[in-house]
Amino acid sequence: MQEKSKPVDNLRADAEKIITRAIAAVLPDAAVERALKGKTFLGRVYLVAAGKAAWQMAHAAYETLGERISGGIVVTKYEHARGPIGPLRIREAGHPVADENSFAAAKEVLEMTAGLRADDTVLFLVSGGGSALFE
Repeated sequence: MQEKSKPVDNLRADAEKIITRAIAAVLPDAAVERALKGKTFLGRVYLVAAGKAAWQMAHAAYETLGERISGGIVVTKYEHARGPIGPLRIREAGHPVADENSFAAAKEVLEMTAGLRADDTVLFLVSGGGSALFE
């Protein structure tokens, strides 16, 4: 019996490694970092992140691009923000039902982007919950 359980144990260990690595690869911060690493932008860079993982994504973007980000707004679910991120404004709003803060945050983003120039870039990062948080 012992000899037969070893291959099963090895398969289980291999499956756990695969699952762990797959989950790590698709975490919001890891995905954003991979997408932005080595990217260049001509004009100013503004960041807008909306969703339950907005803070994580915005934090990863700021860690990757740093001072290259001129400003932006992060809209996430109440109690999902984990502190300030560079020049980004952090806004919390209703989820799963939009509330007045959802509308106020969207208005703030529209005001921020109203004066963009042709060479400016807006990084718009969206995760689950974005449709309620960013109305």
